[in-house]
Amino acid sequence: MPFDPHEGHEQAKRCLKLAAETTDPNAQEILTTSAQRWERLAAKLAEAEELMKQSFDERDKHVA
Repeated sequence: MPFDPHEGHEQAKRCLKLAAETTDPNAQEILTTSAQRWERLAAKLAEAEELMKQSFDERDKHVA
């Protein structure tokens, strides 16, 4: 898969680190929101990967 959910978690961590390092409240809000969005994206991709895996497993059961 072109995007690994782990990558999304790492991006979220980077955003939170930057938010903690800045004193600009607007930047903090933007970075925190970005971190939340990265986490949601990572979760959705992990779900999609699991569904694909289950689908392939089911297919393989019927083919074998």
